[in-house]
Parts: sequence; C-alpha cells; structure tokens
Amino acid sequence: MQNMVEIAKLATNRTEEVTATTEEQAAAAEELGSLAENLASTIVDLEQMIGKFKVK
Repeated sequence: MQNMVEIAKLATNRTEEVTATTEEQAAAAEELGSLAENLASTIVDLEQMIGKFKVK
C-alpha cells in the first residue's frame, strides 16, 4: 500500500511539473507572437518611410 502512495505522489509531482512547463511554453509562445506582430508593424512603418524617400 505504501508503494501505491509513493507512486501516486510521484505521479502528482510529475504532473505538476509538466503543467508548469506547459504554462511556461504557452507564455513564451504568446510573447513570441506579440514580438512577431511588433516586427511586422515595424516593417510596414519602415517600408512607408523608405517609400517617402524614393526618387521618382
């Protein structure tokens, strides 16, 4: 019976670790998405600025 309790505790600990890791990965993915949006916006701004200086 003690073995089953230890296995259950170990499984619970591992599940909590996996959950924490998954949450960290989700937060990192969200941040990466935000950075990508900012980069895309910056590219558009730069293209517009460069367009103003092109000689016609």
